[in-house]
Amino acid sequence: MISRQKLNVVYLMGNQGVNYLMPLLVFPFLMHTLGPLKFGILSFSLATMQFLILLTDFGFNYSATKSISIAGKDKRIISDVFFRTMWAKAILSVISLFVMLFLIMVFDAYGAIKELLFINFIAVIGTVIYPIWLFQGLEKMGSITAFSILSRACVLISFYFLVNGEGDINMAMFLLAVPNVLAGIFAILTIYHGRLVFWVRFSFLEIRKSFLEGIQVFSSTLLTSMYTLMTPVVVGFVAGPESVGYLNVANTVKQAVCGLFSPILQAYFPKVNALYIDQPEVSRALATKILKWMALMLLVISLVLFFISEILIEKAFGVKYLAAIPALKVLAFAPLFILINSVMGLLFMIPRGDMKGYLGSIFSGAAVSLVIVAPAAYYLKETGGAVTLLAVELVVGICMALRIRSYKN
Repeated sequence: MISRQKLNVVYLMGNQGVNYLMPLLVFPFLMHTLGPLKFGILSFSLATMQFLILLTDFGFNYSATKSISIAGKDKRIISDVFFRTMWAKAILSVISLFVMLFLIMVFDAYGAIKELLFINFIAVIGTVIYPIWLFQGLEKMGSITAFSILSRACVLISFYFLVNGEGDINMAMFLLAVPNVLAGIFAILTIYHGRLVFWVRFSFLEIRKSFLEGIQVFSSTLLTSMYTLMTPVVVGFVAGPESVGYLNVANTVKQAVCGLFSPILQAYFPKVNALYIDQPEVSRALATKILKWMALMLLVISLVLFFISEILIEKAFGVKYLAAIPALKVLAFAPLFILINSVMGLLFMIPRGDMKGYLGSIFSGAAVSLVIVAPAAYYLKETGGAVTLLAVELVVGICMALRIRSYKN
């Protein structure tokens, strides 16, 4: 009989899988329908909004999941974590709105797409009301995963009826942003009817506790985003929106591969951290096992992706996007290093409490990105963006490996 832990991994893979599968199914259609320029503008807006989603998430998908998992069946603690985390995310969403308004007023590039940005802000609202971290911590991902898949399937079908040309870019953006809102509404109804939490009295000062719990993961994610999310934005400013569209083609494939494996990390992150407290050897053995299997599978996938990149671009995205082939060849090996780095950071360094080494490694990569991204984009356009992303992962991986090697058990 499958264990609850492994079942949770399956549900997470289903939930994450559909998140990454949807762009793979929708983006080729949008590329043909909107054309390279409009799709590039859409990609530029999406890349920018990811920063605001990152700010609103604030690492809670890991920190709140961990707190709820440790709470076990103590419903009062679970309820306390739920409400203070939801309030924290609501506050951050308001801050995100003001950041977006600032960008629109200060930068012409954002002022020109302000309507798209306001539509895309729906995704930030969805991030607030979709407490996947609660279901993950409780290991009750079944119903929420099923609805997430259903809602995205309905939205996917809507694309083919409601988006018919370049003039439908706003509708395309709305359909990309709305699935998490639908899943969030279903999640809240599930929580209410299932009485998963109850109202608890708490001071708003306790919201500070959620921020303190999430700050470490948020700091690492923010540093990572300095190169993962900033690169498309810089490419957009330096090389133009069409280059962002080509880079986004390669990035979509890369993210789809990463998305197949990230649920494994999300599911085992609380367990490895909890084991390290009393059984550090068992924790390290489990983390090592995960690292070996993921590295082996991703090496094979990366090699296959490299050799079929031309066929994949032509068949999936069309001849208009053949310019994305060099970028995809470069990024074919990015998932291998991204996931290895994630395992080293989340399952080796954080359980040990080595946040200095963890953040220092990521900071090194972010610093490299800031130095090379603009000239790389200027000379190589979208391929320069891909080279930047891969180079940074190599730097981060080397720094993490050297740090872990220095440990004395």
